[in-house]
Amino acid sequence: MDFSFGRDLAIIWLSLFCLMALLIPIVALYFVVRFMNTVQQKTKAVIQQGQVQVKAVREKTDQASQMAIEPVMRLRSNLTRAKTTLSRIKNPNKSY
Repeated sequence: MDFSFGRDLAIIWLSLFCLMALLIPIVALYFVVRFMNTVQQKTKAVIQQGQVQVKAVREKTDQASQMAIEPVMRLRSNLTRAKTTLSRIKNPNKSY
């Protein structure tokens, strides 16, 4: 009895089953990779917009803090200058 034809047919049949079983995940993974590429590009654009907005907010915050601190620093500078001047008037020989 020669089973070579049946063996060859079984090998071809099993090969087709394996091909079909692997073809579905390969196609699915192809579309998953394309989807991830699209998501990455859109995310990159959104992140860049976010960075621009954060930079603008940071600059506005710096400007507001400078506007708030400037009068206080000016007052403190004037007080220190007055204190030093009065101190020198009281003790003219003391070195600062």
